[in-house]
Amino acid sequence: MKLNYVNRVKKCILINYPSVKLSMYFENEFDQIFKLGINDIKMLDSYYEKASSTYVFIFNEEEIGISKFLNYFKSKNSIYQIIVFLDSISIDKFLHYLNSGIKGFLATKSTLNDVKECINKIDKKDIFINSDIIENKSINFRNQFKENLSDDIKINLLTKTEKKIFLLIGQGITSKEIANTTCNSIRTIQNHRQNMKEKLGVSGYNALTLLAQNYLQNLNN
Repeated sequence: MKLNYVNRVKKCILINYPSVKLSMYFENEFDQIFKLGINDIKMLDSYYEKASSTYVFIFNEEEIGISKFLNYFKSKNSIYQIIVFLDSISIDKFLHYLNSGIKGFLATKSTLNDVKECINKIDKKDIFINSDIIENKSINFRNQFKENLSDDIKINLLTKTEKKIFLLIGQGITSKEIANTTCNSIRTIQNHRQNMKEKLGVSGYNALTLLAQNYLQNLNN
Protein backbone atom coordinates (compact mmCIF):
# COMPACT_ATOMS: atom_id res chain seq x y z
CA MET A 1 0.00 0.00 0.00
CA LYS A 2 1.33 3.42 -0.93
CA LEU A 3 2.03 6.16 1.54
CA ASN A 4 -0.57 8.90 1.71
CA TYR A 5 0.66 11.99 -0.12
CA VAL A 6 -1.96 14.70 -0.44
CA ASN A 7 -2.43 16.68 -3.67
CA ARG A 8 1.05 16.35 -5.06
CA VAL A 9 3.05 14.30 -7.49
CA LYS A 10 5.56 12.11 -5.67
CA LYS A 11 9.14 12.59 -6.86
CA CYS A 12 12.48 11.49 -5.52
CA ILE A 13 16.13 11.99 -6.36
CA LEU A 14 18.57 9.19 -5.51
CA ILE A 15 22.15 10.43 -5.23
CA ASN A 16 24.95 7.86 -5.45
CA TYR A 17 22.43 5.02 -5.15
CA PRO A 18 24.52 1.94 -4.33
CA SER A 19 22.27 -1.07 -4.92
CA VAL A 20 18.87 -2.41 -5.83
CA LYS A 21 17.98 -3.14 -2.19
CA LEU A 22 15.13 -0.62 -2.04
CA SER A 23 14.48 -0.27 -5.79
CA MET A 24 11.03 -1.85 -5.65
CA TYR A 25 10.02 0.51 -2.85
CA PHE A 26 11.05 3.64 -4.75
CA GLU A 27 9.36 2.41 -7.92
CA ASN A 28 6.11 1.72 -6.06
CA GLU A 29 6.00 4.88 -3.96
CA PHE A 30 7.16 7.61 -6.32
CA ASP A 31 5.82 8.73 -9.68
CA GLN A 32 9.18 10.01 -10.89
CA ILE A 33 12.66 8.88 -9.89
CA PHE A 34 15.90 10.65 -10.83
CA LYS A 35 19.20 8.86 -10.22
CA LEU A 36 22.29 11.03 -10.01
CA GLY A 37 25.96 10.24 -9.67
CA ILE A 38 28.63 12.07 -7.74
CA ASN A 39 29.31 14.64 -10.46
CA ASP A 40 25.75 15.29 -11.63
CA ILE A 41 24.88 18.29 -9.48
CA LYS A 42 24.45 20.55 -12.54
CA MET A 43 21.56 18.37 -13.68
CA LEU A 44 19.53 19.28 -10.57
CA ASP A 45 18.31 22.57 -12.05
CA SER A 46 16.18 20.76 -14.61
CA TYR A 47 14.61 18.64 -11.86
CA TYR A 48 13.98 21.68 -9.71
CA GLU A 49 11.67 23.16 -12.33
CA LYS A 50 9.67 19.94 -12.55
CA ALA A 51 9.20 19.31 -8.86
CA SER A 52 6.83 20.98 -6.41
CA SER A 53 8.04 18.73 -3.61
CA THR A 54 10.82 16.19 -3.85
CA TYR A 55 12.45 13.70 -1.51
CA VAL A 56 16.22 13.50 -1.86
CA PHE A 57 18.00 10.34 -0.69
CA ILE A 58 21.78 10.68 -0.38
CA PHE A 59 23.82 7.48 -0.07
CA ASN A 60 27.46 7.05 0.99
CA GLU A 61 27.52 10.68 2.11
CA GLU A 62 31.21 10.74 3.09
CA GLU A 63 32.25 9.45 -0.31
CA ILE A 64 30.55 12.07 -2.46
CA GLY A 65 31.54 15.38 -0.89
CA ILE A 66 28.04 16.06 0.39
CA SER A 67 28.57 19.78 1.07
CA LYS A 68 28.12 20.77 -2.59
CA PHE A 69 24.73 19.05 -2.67
CA LEU A 70 23.66 20.59 0.65
CA ASN A 71 24.59 24.07 -0.53
CA TYR A 72 22.52 23.57 -3.65
CA PHE A 73 19.46 22.24 -1.83
CA LYS A 74 19.68 24.96 0.82
CA SER A 75 19.60 27.62 -1.91
CA LYS A 76 16.32 26.19 -3.21
CA ASN A 77 14.58 26.46 0.15
CA SER A 78 11.58 24.29 0.88
CA ILE A 79 10.89 22.03 -2.09
CA TYR A 80 13.48 19.43 -1.11
CA GLN A 81 13.13 17.03 1.81
CA ILE A 82 16.63 15.63 2.32
CA ILE A 83 17.33 12.19 3.77
CA VAL A 84 20.87 10.87 4.22
CA PHE A 85 22.04 7.29 4.71
CA LEU A 86 25.07 6.82 6.97
CA ASP A 87 26.70 4.28 9.29
CA SER A 88 27.36 6.57 12.24
CA ILE A 89 27.41 10.26 13.03
CA SER A 90 29.24 12.63 15.32
CA ILE A 91 27.55 15.41 17.26
CA ASP A 92 29.21 18.11 15.16
CA LYS A 93 28.26 16.44 11.88
CA PHE A 94 24.67 15.89 12.99
CA LEU A 95 24.23 19.53 13.98
CA HIS A 96 25.87 20.68 10.73
CA TYR A 97 23.61 18.46 8.64
CA LEU A 98 20.55 19.54 10.62
CA ASN A 99 21.37 23.22 10.07
CA SER A 100 21.92 22.47 6.38
CA GLY A 101 18.35 21.30 6.00
CA ILE A 102 18.61 17.52 6.33
CA LYS A 103 15.45 16.13 7.95
CA GLY A 104 16.03 12.37 7.89
CA PHE A 105 18.98 10.28 9.07
CA LEU A 106 18.85 6.59 8.12
CA ALA A 107 21.35 3.83 8.84
CA THR A 108 22.97 2.27 5.79
CA LYS A 109 21.26 -1.04 6.60
CA SER A 110 17.83 0.53 7.10
CA THR A 111 14.78 -1.56 6.26
CA LEU A 112 11.80 -0.60 4.14
CA ASN A 113 9.81 0.13 7.30
CA ASP A 114 12.56 2.50 8.48
CA VAL A 115 12.32 4.45 5.22
CA LYS A 116 8.53 4.65 5.46
CA GLU A 117 8.68 5.82 9.09
CA CYS A 118 11.26 8.44 8.14
CA ILE A 119 9.10 9.88 5.34
CA ASN A 120 6.00 9.89 7.53
CA LYS A 121 7.86 11.83 10.23
CA ILE A 122 9.17 14.35 7.72
CA ASP A 123 5.67 14.83 6.32
CA LYS A 124 4.62 15.81 9.84
CA LYS A 125 7.46 18.39 10.00
CA ASP A 126 9.43 16.19 12.40
CA ILE A 127 13.08 15.11 12.37
CA PHE A 128 13.87 11.41 12.01
CA ILE A 129 17.06 9.66 13.08
CA ASN A 130 17.35 5.89 12.92
CA SER A 131 18.16 4.49 16.36
CA ASP A 132 20.87 2.23 14.86
CA ILE A 133 22.98 5.32 14.23
CA ILE A 134 23.26 6.25 17.90
CA GLU A 135 22.56 2.91 19.62
CA ASN A 136 25.50 0.85 20.87
CA LYS A 137 27.63 3.97 21.23
CA SER A 138 29.47 4.92 24.38
CA ILE A 139 27.56 6.47 27.27
CA ASN A 140 29.66 9.60 26.78
CA PHE A 141 28.56 9.82 23.12
CA ARG A 142 24.87 9.43 24.00
CA ASN A 143 25.18 12.05 26.74
CA GLN A 144 26.84 14.48 24.33
CA PHE A 145 24.11 13.83 21.80
CA LYS A 146 21.43 14.73 24.34
CA GLU A 147 23.25 17.81 25.61
CA ASN A 148 23.67 19.33 22.14
CA LEU A 149 20.09 18.98 20.93
CA SER A 150 17.15 21.21 21.77
CA ASP A 151 14.19 19.69 23.61
CA ASP A 152 12.02 19.99 20.48
CA ILE A 153 14.46 17.98 18.39
CA LYS A 154 14.85 15.32 21.07
CA ILE A 155 11.06 15.01 21.33
CA ASN A 156 10.81 14.65 17.55
CA LEU A 157 13.27 11.77 17.74
CA LEU A 158 10.94 9.72 19.92
CA THR A 159 9.29 6.73 18.29
CA LYS A 160 5.64 7.00 17.23
CA THR A 161 4.51 5.07 20.32
CA GLU A 162 6.73 7.08 22.66
CA LYS A 163 5.47 10.36 21.19
CA LYS A 164 1.85 9.29 21.74
CA ILE A 165 2.54 8.36 25.37
CA PHE A 166 4.56 11.55 25.88
CA LEU A 167 1.60 13.68 24.74
CA LEU A 168 -0.77 11.77 27.02
CA ILE A 169 1.59 12.37 29.94
CA GLY A 170 1.50 16.07 29.10
CA GLN A 171 -2.29 15.97 29.44
CA GLY A 172 -1.97 14.69 33.00
CA ILE A 173 -3.12 11.16 32.21
CA THR A 174 -1.86 8.47 34.60
CA SER A 175 0.12 5.40 33.56
CA LYS A 176 -2.87 3.17 34.30
CA GLU A 177 -5.13 5.29 32.09
CA ILE A 178 -2.49 5.38 29.34
CA ALA A 179 -2.20 1.59 29.52
CA ASN A 180 -5.96 1.26 29.07
CA THR A 181 -6.03 3.82 26.23
CA THR A 182 -3.18 2.19 24.31
CA CYS A 183 -4.12 -1.44 25.15
CA ASN A 184 -0.78 -2.05 26.86
CA SER A 185 0.23 -3.24 30.30
CA ILE A 186 1.30 -0.77 32.97
CA ARG A 187 4.78 -2.36 32.88
CA THR A 188 5.02 -1.60 29.16
CA ILE A 189 4.07 2.04 29.76
CA GLN A 190 6.64 2.26 32.56
CA ASN A 191 9.30 0.88 30.22
CA HIS A 192 8.37 3.50 27.61
CA ARG A 193 8.59 6.19 30.27
CA GLN A 194 12.06 5.05 31.25
CA ASN A 195 13.20 5.00 27.62
CA MET A 196 11.82 8.51 27.10
CA LYS A 197 13.60 9.83 30.19
CA GLU A 198 16.89 8.50 28.87
CA LYS A 199 16.33 9.86 25.35
CA LEU A 200 15.19 13.26 26.59
CA GLY A 201 17.87 13.58 29.27
CA VAL A 202 15.52 14.04 32.23
CA SER A 203 16.06 12.34 35.56
CA GLY A 204 12.57 11.80 36.95
CA TYR A 205 8.91 11.42 36.14
CA ASN A 206 8.08 14.95 37.35
CA ALA A 207 10.66 16.40 34.96
CA LEU A 208 9.25 14.28 32.11
CA THR A 209 5.73 15.47 32.89
CA LEU A 210 6.81 19.12 33.01
CA LEU A 211 8.61 18.79 29.68
CA ALA A 212 5.52 17.21 28.11
CA GLN A 213 3.23 19.93 29.51
CA ASN A 214 5.51 22.71 28.21
CA TYR A 215 5.69 21.04 24.80
CA LEU A 216 1.88 20.85 24.57
CA GLN A 217 1.54 24.45 25.70
CA ASN A 218 3.93 25.62 22.99
CA LEU A 219 2.01 23.61 20.38
CA ASN A 220 -1.22 25.33 21.37
CA ASN A 221 0.23 28.85 21.34
